[in-house]
Amino acid sequence: MRNSLFDWNELSAFYTDIVLPVVDLINPASFDYSSSMVAKSGFDWGLTFKWIYLPWEYFETPENNVKPFDSPAMPGGLLAMRREYFVELGEYDMGMEIWGSENIELSLKAWLCGGRVVVAPCSRVGHVFRMRRPYSSKPGMDTALYNAVRVAKTWLGEYEKNFFASKPRGTKIVFGDISENKKVKERLKCKDMKWFIENVYPELAPKVHDEL
Repeated sequence: MRNSLFDWNELSAFYTDIVLPVVDLINPASFDYSSSMVAKSGFDWGLTFKWIYLPWEYFETPENNVKPFDSPAMPGGLLAMRREYFVELGEYDMGMEIWGSENIELSLKAWLCGGRVVVAPCSRVGHVFRMRRPYSSKPGMDTALYNAVRVAKTWLGEYEKNFFASKPRGTKIVFGDISENKKVKERLKCKDMKWFIENVYPELAPKVHDEL
C-alpha cells in the first residue's frame, strides 16, 4: 500500500502544512537532555500558550507513534514549512514588538487561511529553556500584551470580547496599524474564529459564564 505521507511525488498535497517536532528539554545550566511527552499546542482566551497532552491510550495504536496529528497552535520558532507558503501567508506580523504571540498569530493564520498545523511525533528537537530572557521590552511597554492585542483585533472577530475579558488591560493598548494583516485575510478569503473553534479547537469554545 502506498503511504502518501512519504510519497515524494505527492508532496505538493502538503504545501500548506506547518510541521512541528516534539520539543525536548535541554537544561540551561547543565545542558542535560531529557525527552518530553508528546503534546499538542494550544492557548486560552488570553492568547497564553499551553501544552495539551495526549492520553496514553492514543499511542497504543502503533501507527500513532509516527503519524502526524493536528495541533491548534505551535510553540514559537520550532516549525518547518515551505518558504513560499510562509510568504503567501504574509510572513510574521511585522508590526509586533520584541516577543510574544507571534506563534499564535501564525497558527491562526494558517488554520483560518487554508493551511493546517501538525505535530510529527517521530521528530524531536531539543530546546534550551533559558532561565530568563536575554532581552527586555521597550521602556514602558508590555510587548507581549501589545502583540496579543494585535492578534485579537486581527483574527478573533466577534470573540475578541473573550480576549479583553481575560486581559482587560488590553483595552488601553494603542495597537498600531493592522491594515496589512486585514489585507491578508481578504486576499486569502480566510475563515472566521467560529469555524476554528468548531473544526480545530472545540475545547476553546466559551463556557456559558464567559458569554455573560
